[in-house]
Amino acid sequence: MVQEKKREKNGGRLLSGVLALTVANLLVKILGFVYKVPLNALLGDEMANVNAAYAIYALLYTAATAGIPGAVSLSVSRSVAVGDKRRVRLLFLSSLVFLLSLGLLLFALLALLARPLAGMNSGGDAYLCILAISPALFFTSASCVFRGYFQGFSDMTPTAVSQFIEALGKALIGLGLVYFALYHKGQSHHTAAALAVFGITLGVALSAAYLSFVFWRRGRHLLQGVQETRCAKESGRAVFRSVIAIALPITVTSAMMSLSTLLDAQLMRPLLSSYYGDEALAKAIYSDYSTGAVTLFNLPAILVAPLCTAMIPYVSTALAKGNGKSAGRAMESVLSVASLLSLPCALGMCVLASPILSFVFHGDGNMAENAGVLLSLLAPSVFFLALLMVTSSVLQAVRKERLPILSLGAGLAVKLVAMPPLVLSLGKVGVPISTLFFYLTVCLLNFYFVRRETGMRVQIADTLLRPGLCSLFSSGGTLLTFMLLTQVISQTAALLISLPLAVLLYGFALLFTRAVSRSLVRSLPFGQRFFARFDRFFRP
Repeated sequence: MVQEKKREKNGGRLLSGVLALTVANLLVKILGFVYKVPLNALLGDEMANVNAAYAIYALLYTAATAGIPGAVSLSVSRSVAVGDKRRVRLLFLSSLVFLLSLGLLLFALLALLARPLAGMNSGGDAYLCILAISPALFFTSASCVFRGYFQGFSDMTPTAVSQFIEALGKALIGLGLVYFALYHKGQSHHTAAALAVFGITLGVALSAAYLSFVFWRRGRHLLQGVQETRCAKESGRAVFRSVIAIALPITVTSAMMSLSTLLDAQLMRPLLSSYYGDEALAKAIYSDYSTGAVTLFNLPAILVAPLCTAMIPYVSTALAKGNGKSAGRAMESVLSVASLLSLPCALGMCVLASPILSFVFHGDGNMAENAGVLLSLLAPSVFFLALLMVTSSVLQAVRKERLPILSLGAGLAVKLVAMPPLVLSLGKVGVPISTLFFYLTVCLLNFYFVRRETGMRVQIADTLLRPGLCSLFSSGGTLLTFMLLTQVISQTAALLISLPLAVLLYGFALLFTRAVSRSLVRSLPFGQRFFARFDRFFRP
């Protein structure tokens, strides 16, 4: 009984961090829509240049710094677990100095190379957008160290708040600059697009300023609650090398994920232009695909990413204390929750792609026509992306950071080989099909590595089959309801009724099939109270 209560307490601690990040991510995505939807209406096809610039920025950011938060988080949590305060201080200071220097260098390089990079993917159209986003590389370099430090103490609040500030600043400043440029200064849409991107840079700067302030106020005092039982004999340089040893594989993994998006940015327009023989049409399809379909495709990841972020230091701490069973339960729980969340999103988005695009991007009449079928074909990859995120995080937590690189390398090779012939023979639908091949390849290899390295067995019936059947029931009922309602009311009204119904149908199906385990429900916030009332609906 005591051990059971201890497990529930630990699970609650893990999921409380997940809850904070999930709420923040939901708010960030809402603000992202507040930013992107009107921005798309204001800029039209110039969004292609905004998206192209952001793809280049995202690749450089992930290539240089994306592994640092995870590496710092892992290293801090392990050092705290064994009571090594000096090593925590060295980790933070050495990482911060290095990342600030690297961020400044990347800022200068991107600014200098903006024109040739724009010439490669947009005929030079994206030059001003690339130039405007280059300073963001400096500010994000600082932010990622602060976030990793706080996450190492299982404090997810600074990360959550900083993400919200970044999104709010981007939305308010970016839209304000675009509106002012177009309607008060009479500037071209081309110039306004660059100002929209500059809003992203200012949002990132505000986020970095907030994290610096929070660290100054209370971040330094987190170590006071740690009982020091040992003291590192390593130098600051040696400690930082250990961080880089962890960060480098994670960074390469993140960069390879961004490379998949960059492949679309670099290859899609030329390939579509060759297939349709119309450069303007190719630009419009890419703009709608990257702005509409890809944006909606990435939405469910906000529910899974906090699980992975919170799991890594939790599992790392458990392993450092020799508690392998606790680490295993955490990994299995995260995988189960990821499946429960991603499967209904994938199937629901698949059957209602065009109505959702029409509703969200109501100011763009061509969005559903250009991107509806693309989102339907892209939607199944939502599930595989969720599994990829979880399995990669599991491998990182158990110090096997290099293995996801092999999986992603194989996936990118498959996409690079498959995309040109698919697009040149099938047109625009070839792009999401090649993306599906990419995620499927990576998932299969990641599961093989997880099974080999951790011995974790995936319960197909409980983790995949039951949630899958519940998702099919929910999406089928929702589609039928939507089709019947559109005969008597508007498409928008039918969609607004059908989406809440989908949630109710899925919840009913989960309870009816007992797809959720009792231990998982107990670990949720308020799970004990909920469990007591609905005991018979959960499997042992």
